[in-house]
Amino acid sequence: MAITWAGRVAVGPQRRFVSEASPQEGEPIAQADADAVFASTLAAALARHLATDVEVVACLSGGLDSAVLALLAAESVGAPLRTFTVAESVDHPDAVAAARLADRIGARHQLLVVPFEEFLAAIPATIAHVEMPDLAAGPLFALLCRRIGASARCCLNGEGADELMGGYERYRDPRPAIEAMDAALARVRRAGLAPSDGVVARLDGLRTASAQGHARRALLEHDLADPLDRGHLQPVDRLSMAASVEMRVPYLDDRLAGFVRSLPLPHVAGPAGGNGKAILRRFARQRFGALIGDIPERPKLMMPEAARSHLHRFHALCRRALADAPRRDELDALFAEPADLVLFEIFRRTAFEGEEAVTLQDVLAAISGRRTAEIVAA
Repeated sequence: MAITWAGRVAVGPQRRFVSEASPQEGEPIAQADADAVFASTLAAALARHLATDVEVVACLSGGLDSAVLALLAAESVGAPLRTFTVAESVDHPDAVAAARLADRIGARHQLLVVPFEEFLAAIPATIAHVEMPDLAAGPLFALLCRRIGASARCCLNGEGADELMGGYERYRDPRPAIEAMDAALARVRRAGLAPSDGVVARLDGLRTASAQGHARRALLEHDLADPLDRGHLQPVDRLSMAASVEMRVPYLDDRLAGFVRSLPLPHVAGPAGGNGKAILRRFARQRFGALIGDIPERPKLMMPEAARSHLHRFHALCRRALADAPRRDELDALFAEPADLVLFEIFRRTAFEGEEAVTLQDVLAAISGRRTAEIVAA
């Protein structure tokens, strides 16, 4: 069994979503030629993911990845595309941007607003479905899948675009990400656990690449492996299938991913320190112009920022509840935040103990030694 802790260090065997081989850049190619092949390859990938005998709907986050998919899909489907957005408030910037785009393309749009109490209540079931003590925006996505599953069975999703094309802020300067993984590895060792040789070798490779000036490419390849599989695709698949929805991820189409990984990194991600996904931003501007609005220039928000305030409140709740809680055993040292311990305890009780009626309040009370009523009042 592999366990993913804060910092995305996995204690266990590594699995790759993409080929084990490092990307081999092909013959030199001009950026304009790369853009032309990218446009046709992306269109073909989406066409393959639209091939079904049922309606295909789309997650619309207000960000670039889902916007491009929705725009392409709207041109291909025979009826108005149905789109779905989830956020913690109706005036969340991404919810507003998604609604504007949906209006421009004539989509039938639904916004699911999740109050904090519903977010908290959905945490145990979310962890039970994903079978990992990790949260991010999981409860919001779980509830969104339930909303989609009430009327649809197949949905487009923009997962993988950030890892494939360098969209995360961590790719601007990979050093803090590598340092965070080192810190997580140190916590594992302090708890008396031995990480696998594969994990140690992966981190050694990242440090070496960083010293040689290739940290950005190395971190992208690292993230396309176990972190993408375990941290994104598995939760997306499990939460969507729990709602009887098939999530389709066109950006991870084999042919598209293979082509993008063969290109020079500056063609794909843009200059170091930039916003990343340069090839997708160029495509969006050239293909859709004013129709896509300012989305190619907007700062990345959405998952997990769609639940950012809820996540902050959840972490604050855990800190207050466990402020005076004694350490129970050496495993507590693995957790950088009280919330991480709480999530693991929910995971342990649902996955190992088989409890079916776990509540967040009961777990907080059990760890802190306080009554449930006191936890709720706090």
